[in-house]
Amino acid sequence: MLFSKKYQFIFFCNPKTGTTSTEAALKQLDDVQLDHYSMPCLFPERHIPPTIARAFFTQAEWDAAFKFVFVRHPYDWVVSQYRWNFPPPLFYLKKFYWVPGRWRDTIREYMTYRQWIHKQVIDAETVDFLYDFLKRFRCLPNRESLFQYSYTTNLEGENIVDYIGRFESFDESIAEIQKRLGIELNIPHINVSKRSSAKDALTSDARQRIQELWREDFERLGYSMDAID
Repeated sequence: MLFSKKYQFIFFCNPKTGTTSTEAALKQLDDVQLDHYSMPCLFPERHIPPTIARAFFTQAEWDAAFKFVFVRHPYDWVVSQYRWNFPPPLFYLKKFYWVPGRWRDTIREYMTYRQWIHKQVIDAETVDFLYDFLKRFRCLPNRESLFQYSYTTNLEGENIVDYIGRFESFDESIAEIQKRLGIELNIPHINVSKRSSAKDALTSDARQRIQELWREDFERLGYSMDAID
């Protein structure tokens, strides 16, 4: 989450939706620095949901701020989440050089998830595993797993942000945000997962399972269950 009193905006960081790139452009405008708050078993730092973040602001600050977030088609979001959390084996070899003092943790992590790390195609079993894995980042205590709509609504399911950008039309969404804020942003595309497309990565039974488990994301965020790139 980034907050600027000067420019009066709050950006909520929904993971794997271009968050890192957007943060890089907005970071210099963040004059309060609330982006290092985390809560174990709910969300890592930077990814606090708006309904919890609401307690950080006065009514005047909240009302005056332009509150926005990005979302992504659930099929593509699931693939991105999976590839990010379970990268290819080469990643773990590189990790020995990046953090040599934690080689035991690296080996333990690889051995724990090796079945999923080596999977190239995501089937229904994999989707169920990911759904369970993401419970540790479920964002809000009354959610069964991690859902994107948790970054757009309060606990009663009411919309709590002013604008929802879309990863699929990222440039157009950024243009709208710039218009609303009255500033120009330079957005780098960083922290990108190297992966196959959702169309190639998901089996038909995986897509069916995603429809069942993330149905509310499809419905609340207005994504078609048929569309897939």
